[in-house]
Amino acid sequence: SGIPIRNVLVDVAELKQRLPQLEAAVITYDIGDSPLFASPRRYASTTGDGGNTCRIRFPPRIVDLPIEQVDAVIRHELGHVVDFIVPFMELEEWAKSQGCEDLPSTPERKADALAELIWGERIFYDSALIQTFSPDGISPRPEHLGL
Repeated sequence: SGIPIRNVLVDVAELKQRLPQLEAAVITYDIGDSPLFASPRRYASTTGDGGNTCRIRFPPRIVDLPIEQVDAVIRHELGHVVDFIVPFMELEEWAKSQGCEDLPSTPERKADALAELIWGERIFYDSALIQTFSPDGISPRPEHLGL
């Protein structure tokens, strides 16, 4: 059935509304294969061009996740988009304006922190170490997953 297009589009629209610096950003996504998806817990990969364009790729198995986990994965990836596109100092200033004095310095935890600042929901990691909004999970991201 494909990933919930509405969820991606709604999250991207909200992201651009909350961070005007991203208004001109080009954010595309698709479903496809990648060597990164060999790990059963990898449900997305985001790449940036060093400018205003990012692409998020999801593996075909994303459709097997519960919808709230798909949303958590999408928002984590959009956290990477923000980190890729918004200049460091601007991002630090924006985070402070949202009540976050110190963003994590590592990319994966930073993506989670940015997603939480933007949407107000903390990202946890479930027993399979996949992003979720369930407080039964672990937060912050476990170190052995890469920070």
